[in-house]
Amino acid sequence: MKTLKAIKSKIIEFAKRLKLEITTLYVLYKERQLNAGLQLLTILVLAYALSPIDLIPDFVPVLGYLDDFILLPLAIKGLLKLIPDHLYRESKIKAQFLTKKDLPKNWGFAVFVVIIWLLLIWTLFRVLF
Repeated sequence: MKTLKAIKSKIIEFAKRLKLEITTLYVLYKERQLNAGLQLLTILVLAYALSPIDLIPDFVPVLGYLDDFILLPLAIKGLLKLIPDHLYRESKIKAQFLTKKDLPKNWGFAVFVVIIWLLLIWTLFRVLF
């Protein structure tokens, strides 16, 4: 029983850290202090992180949560290694004071993901029939 509580506690802590990192990236993006390449990478990671629709839907067994628990954190960690430390620290402090309503949902990216899924389903349908 204690083991399950410990695992749950670690997952909750991981999710809180991930949320803070996403918010930090949002602050970095909004302040436009990054060069064009980092700005583009930040936009891509944020678009995926804030999209209401996953590239791999959560109902797909095992793979559904792969992007949430492995791919997204790896993308965020990789991007944060490219960002200068002083910008990261300043943005993280600002991110701690933002509320949920300050963060946008990226509906454009959601539409993009839906179109990709529809094209995949259509292609599969055409191949099978």
